[in-house]
Amino acid sequence: MEKQIAFIVPCLNEALTIGKVIAKIEEVLPEAIICVIDNNSTDNTVEEAQKFPKVTLLHEYKAGKANAVKKAFDEIDADIYIMVDADDTYDLSKTREYLKYFNENDIDYMNVKRKYLQQEEHNIFRRLGNRVFNKFLQIVLGSSSDDVLSGFKLMSKKFVKSFDIKSGGFELETEIFLFAKHNNFKTAEMVCDYYPRIENSYSKLSFWKDGTRILKFILCYNKR
Repeated sequence: MEKQIAFIVPCLNEALTIGKVIAKIEEVLPEAIICVIDNNSTDNTVEEAQKFPKVTLLHEYKAGKANAVKKAFDEIDADIYIMVDADDTYDLSKTREYLKYFNENDIDYMNVKRKYLQQEEHNIFRRLGNRVFNKFLQIVLGSSSDDVLSGFKLMSKKFVKSFDIKSGGFELETEIFLFAKHNNFKTAEMVCDYYPRIENSYSKLSFWKDGTRILKFILCYNKR
């Protein structure tokens, strides 16, 4: 029996890019469920997503990326879950290759790290912070990845249905890594090309505010 695949796409004010992401998913994996979770967008994100009849649109009114993803994990049933951001920065063209490796090696959690193809001057501090944070994880937690914060991940049903998300926002990627590590899930990492956001499209991640929250989350998680 062929495995059911679900793309989970959390979004907040991504009207400029959500349609592009959906179209790319339909091109690379036309058989997949596509679940878009709107997290209180005030632009035309919902209207853009509704242009695609195949899309399952969910609404999560509790603010935060992790809350949006939790909504999808609770309501969508699939064998493999692929989480990706709605900003059209990740190259999805090799997704079927990732899935092949994922299935053939019985992986439960695959992180797809970003290969930056272009420099973004206005994001230099965020990228520097990402490097410092990942180095911290490598030293303190023994992480072998240098891009834990990537928003592109593949997860098995066993992983997702046993994962009780505790975070609310951008701590999610860190929590996924910690959950996989602490529960000895079989993991892997692949690489995808990563592009800058298009003009007038902005990240919701705050370098200092969210970075501090992530570090606090790590410290609290390890005390459990």
